Amino acid sequence: TFLGSRHTVVVRVFQSTTTDLLSAGETLDATTSANARQRGGSLTISRRLNPETTADLSIIQTRVVGFDTTEGRRTTNKVYRLGLSHNLSARTTLAAGLRRRLIDSTIVTPAQESAVYVGALHRF
Repeated sequence: TFLGSRHTVVVRVFQSTTTDLLSAGETLDATTSANARQRGGSLTISRRLNPETTADLSIIQTRVVGFDTTEGRRTTNKVYRLGLSHNLSARTTLAAGLRRRLIDSTIVTPAQESAVYVGALHRF
């Protein structure tokens, strides 16, 4: 994370591996196996427009690849998000934004999503 007076930049990178835990002699086929390696990362840039309002841009990508019984399976997920948040009070925040998601996979049907979202958060 890099912090400035009006800007914040956050970079995340991760990797994880999931493997099946099996008892002696137990086997799984590709439809029930969870063997996979996931890698991904994100970049978020935010700018404080005034003391109550912040705009942010996020780019997120993850890739899951199977191994052993799930060899050849893969899913890539890309998300692009542009958002705006405004503090109405110390406990209430409004948020709105645009999101574009692209999913490419050998497991499920590839998909695309475009969304507009609006929300409110109030802390009691």
